Amino acid sequence: MNQSVNRRDFLKTSSQAAGGLAAAAMLSHSRKILAANDTVGVAIVGTRGRGKEHMLGFHRQPGVKIL
Repeated sequence: MNQSVNRRDFLKTSSQAAGGLAAAAMLSHSRKILAANDTVGVAIVGTRGRGKEHMLGFHRQPGVKIL
């Protein structure tokens, strides 16, 4: 199968994958009770589709502040 991938699609897909991996790693280690100083600030670029889902997912997690 020979498919052409343009740079925009490659960057979009790879950044989504990296964000998903980072979120999974962060959320898997956030099961302890967090102090006020342990709040994690998260900035999400692009709030359509998957970005909106990331924003909703982070919003449900304790100790996460969406910037």
